[in-house]
Amino acid sequence: MKKKKKQKIEFSKGLLIQESILIWITTLAFLALAVFCIVKGYMGDFGWITAMAACPWTSYTVSQTFYYTKAKAENKIKLKRSLKLDNEDLKEIFNEKDGDVF
Repeated sequence: MKKKKKQKIEFSKGLLIQESILIWITTLAFLALAVFCIVKGYMGDFGWITAMAACPWTSYTVSQTFYYTKAKAENKIKLKRSLKLDNEDLKEIFNEKDGDVF
């Protein structure tokens, strides 16, 4: 019986998965903190919790943007190699205007 080879996860993809898990843990922790404050009768402003919960989502959005831009560039290279395409064909596939694809 052949053993299945475990496919190695790319570093950037693993980093994005870890960041996704961490962002949800952080968000849930701040929601729990807000509930705790309400239960204990805190009558102040919750703006500080909102800001602290929103900032990690902003950095997560930036990370996702860079990851998907990197993935797009890598996929262009893979397509070019596997389908033996030139730059003009890739521009047409990805609806890109003037300028170099890479």
